[in-house]
Amino acid sequence: MSNFGLNFGLNFGDNFGDVGLGGAIPPIGPEGAALLAWDPASSGARQTLEWRTGILKSQDGYERRVAHLQTPREGYQLSLWLGEGPMRAVRSRLLRDPDAVFLLPLFPEALTAFAVSGTSVTLSSTALALADWAVPGQRIALAHGDTFEEFTLQTATGDTVTLDVAPTATFPANLTALVPLAHVILEDGQGVGRYRVEGGRWEVAARAVYLANAYGTGAAAETTLTVSGTVRRIVTPRPVPSGLTQEQTSAGLEVLDYGGARENAWQRSVADIARTYDFTVQNAADRQFWKDHLFAVRGPQTAFLMPTWASDLLVHTNPSGTTLRVYNPTGNPAALNYVTDWWPSVAHKQLQLVATDGTIYYRTVTAAVDLGDGTQNLTLGATLTATLAQVSFLELVRLAADRVEWQWSGHTARLSLPMLVVQR
Repeated sequence: MSNFGLNFGLNFGDNFGDVGLGGAIPPIGPEGAALLAWDPASSGARQTLEWRTGILKSQDGYERRVAHLQTPREGYQLSLWLGEGPMRAVRSRLLRDPDAVFLLPLFPEALTAFAVSGTSVTLSSTALALADWAVPGQRIALAHGDTFEEFTLQTATGDTVTLDVAPTATFPANLTALVPLAHVILEDGQGVGRYRVEGGRWEVAARAVYLANAYGTGAAAETTLTVSGTVRRIVTPRPVPSGLTQEQTSAGLEVLDYGGARENAWQRSVADIARTYDFTVQNAADRQFWKDHLFAVRGPQTAFLMPTWASDLLVHTNPSGTTLRVYNPTGNPAALNYVTDWWPSVAHKQLQLVATDGTIYYRTVTAAVDLGDGTQNLTLGATLTATLAQVSFLELVRLAADRVEWQWSGHTARLSLPMLVVQR
């Protein structure tokens, strides 16, 4: 899709109430009052998912998390350059009809049309398997260059989508996008920057009217591991290497200063560990994985497993059977004292083990004993024979915030996810 670009203005004509009425299946959702022209080649567009979670934390580190929303609120932030005519239309619409419903083309989820013939659009054989918006009644559009037509999806099977009516324009093969349209309403306080001539920039903040396209259809089944009797999902995509991974610890410390000596008051017996990981969404399979994962964990509500991808434990003897022997600080000053400091935490009883041939294994540590000779024996929950290149903690974590933001650049995105280690 890199050779595909749109440069069309905003359509502030009549409502799209007639779109799709030629077909047997009517369009889903309210009428769209106008079309927001999101340039698919632009960068900086942001899509947000936001849950609402109540978290009660006790002094000993246990949490009770209460879900106030089972499905998230979906929002979009765009920066649109508008010429003088469209800018005047925008300002007029915001003045007289600020609560209008708009149709937003979701270009990051667009599919390439291999052929358009009558009401049939041919796609790749695997495209629809990763398009959770492709349901009867979905408002869609065909787009090429400055040409853009809206339709109502009638059927989506195999590699073919059927439209309610045939296009009036010509849409060339392999250069046309089939784009889903989302109903959105504008947030209050829209920002419009105007030059004296030639238009200006509209900073759009919009919210989806209803959630219809964010469930992760076609996502590959996530790898899982059972932790304390509960099956937990494992985040298998590797974070973007960023050099220094920041880690923050918080135990509710308060400095008491009464004018003389000062001391710390420790509010919790277990410190929180927080990290932020960045991920790149390169293709539809990546996008669907994260949509499926985010909707499963629902913001901070559900814990999952995240490997640190660091050499947390230093191997003394490679595993053969169920025993892994690692160094402690006496045997190697760079090593952790796993038995004393880390194994008591439920978050650190799981390991990611990377072999020298690149194979990744996940194991639970069922017992840990210090041998008194500078090493420690870890008993694994399942047998393993491998030459290891790295042993990382597979931490039990949750998202640290209800809000998740996708930063789109064309058809790729960056996800920055703050996570909090769940130690109890």
